Amino acid sequence: MSSNAVSYDQSTDSLYVKIRPGSSVRQHYDDTRDVIIDLGADGEPVGYDI
Repeated sequence: MSSNAVSYDQSTDSLYVKIRPGSSVRQHYDDTRDVIIDLGADGEPVGYDI
């Protein structure tokens, strides 16, 4: 995993984990885990905002 695969935003107290290359075309919010899942064009996750 490269060093830019994980980033922390102190102003929002959130951690972003990029798990594969590609752009997010849609987001899904999992309110039971307080996680936003960025989905690619194929519907599979490209990253998580925790």
